[in-house]
Amino acid sequence: MTEDKTSIPIVSHVQIIAEAARASEMKDEFLQAVAPSAKKVAEYLECSEIQAILFCIIFNLNFRSITDISDIGNYLNCSMIRVTTYLKDINVLVEKKIIRSNHGESKKRRRPISTLNSYEYSVNKDVFESIIQNEGKFTAKSEKLFDIFDLLKACSAIIKDNSFDEEEMTQEIISIVQENFHIPFLQAIDQFDLPADSIVLYIALCIAFVAGEDDEIDLPRVLEQLFDYRDAIRIRREFVNSQHPLLVNGLVQLENSSFRSDRTLILTEKSLEMLLHEDKTFFIKHKKDAHNLILAKNIPEKKLFFSGELEKQLNFLTSALTEPHYSELRTRLKNSGAASSAIVVLLHGLSGCGKSEYVYQLARSTKRDLIRVNISETKSKWFGESEKLIKKIFDDYKKRVESSKIIPLLLFNEADGIISSRKILGNTSSGVSQTENSIQNIILQELEEIDGIFLATTNLTQNLDSAIARRSLFKVHFKDFGNKETRYSIWSETLNRISNGQSILAQNDILHLSDLQMSGGQIDNVVKKVMMIYILEDRYPTLSEIMEFCTEETGFLKEEKKKIGY
Repeated sequence: MTEDKTSIPIVSHVQIIAEAARASEMKDEFLQAVAPSAKKVAEYLECSEIQAILFCIIFNLNFRSITDISDIGNYLNCSMIRVTTYLKDINVLVEKKIIRSNHGESKKRRRPISTLNSYEYSVNKDVFESIIQNEGKFTAKSEKLFDIFDLLKACSAIIKDNSFDEEEMTQEIISIVQENFHIPFLQAIDQFDLPADSIVLYIALCIAFVAGEDDEIDLPRVLEQLFDYRDAIRIRREFVNSQHPLLVNGLVQLENSSFRSDRTLILTEKSLEMLLHEDKTFFIKHKKDAHNLILAKNIPEKKLFFSGELEKQLNFLTSALTEPHYSELRTRLKNSGAASSAIVVLLHGLSGCGKSEYVYQLARSTKRDLIRVNISETKSKWFGESEKLIKKIFDDYKKRVESSKIIPLLLFNEADGIISSRKILGNTSSGVSQTENSIQNIILQELEEIDGIFLATTNLTQNLDSAIARRSLFKVHFKDFGNKETRYSIWSETLNRISNGQSILAQNDILHLSDLQMSGGQIDNVVKKVMMIYILEDRYPTLSEIMEFCTEETGFLKEEKKKIGY
């Protein structure tokens, strides 16, 4: 009894054709013999019968390896010229996404090679699974994605897949774009009528931005992932000449500094709005920041004590930066035609007198997040890099100002190294001096343009550049250790804090300690030793022991510097 071929699984039809095709030379008698199965496979794949036969051959060969033209020729026992007459049908299978094509010798560099035998073919994974599971009919699966992050993830997987050549990668990404037009980001891109390679590059830049630790994107590195050498050079030339569609449409910009290059790109505010939309503020706030972001809500409250004119000046500054006072001040400065609406504050004077701690408490009380710049991060051994790092700090701050409901504080703590007096340059001037002057000039320019709140603390006022002082609206001098009443309050508060309200010293003892000329920072150090004694020995030290701690804390400053040598 003859088997009803209408009821057998589709994979059996594939097997019948593949086995009969071996050494068949694609002769008429072979085509006639497999016609019933070819018809079934053609119906299943929605292609012609000859395309179905070619598919079955590639399907069978793929169990051994990826297939090229010579493999098909050897399998059929046909000449290479004869096989090339079927390339048009094979390309139809590629366009239908039934099989995949790539250029075997150029997987890593995505560089198409002209030799015919560089083309390799493999069965689409979805088609393979559909046939094995004997599904009723194959339908190419659309990549329906939920949101922009799904889109970036899917496109990133394609970019990383080195089996795609440049053309196939572009086709795959454009296909995903067309199938997911419901995503607002893709609708926004459509208005610019970008060419396909610009869409691919733009999506890759967005992937790099989301995955990166900062906002800068290495253009050559991204181009190397996407395009062959010639295309990469062409695109870089378009960027240098400000002709690339992404630049023309204001979606990206070259590094915004006086050290303009075609290496580094940043996404513009227009792009960030398109890319992140309502998540923009959240994302930027939580994006890894090279400069320490301290949230106002995470700063513990600490009582500070200042005396006389200093306390009055600090209270005035705090009040000016508290809402709604600051917003009104900022608006009036802008409306009055002032050169800048920035509030620049210089806190200078003795070490340990509370300059840094005041800034922390200012941030907490005014509900402003604090960006504390580590000055060491602004130094680089590479020529020109230190200037870039300084510029980037201010550029990042501008972006955070734009994305924040309450403008944050930008703090350069212990800024002596970068706001000192500029050097007079001559023929023998070192590169270090030139770099320091360049940094100074960048800072001065930024302080002219900054729309926010900048604070700098320094202990070495004699080294300050006078131009920095001129740009400072507030110049707060921490010039002494305060009066006895202030020091008494500091001693009482810090001792009370470590003892949970338990009395450690009598009032007269605290008054005696208050006679000592000590800063708040020094008092803090002594009180930490008091706490250590309690933890180690389960007791609080006596007044005489605390006095010894005070001598240790202040005595070394009075020692004469010893000479080095013999």
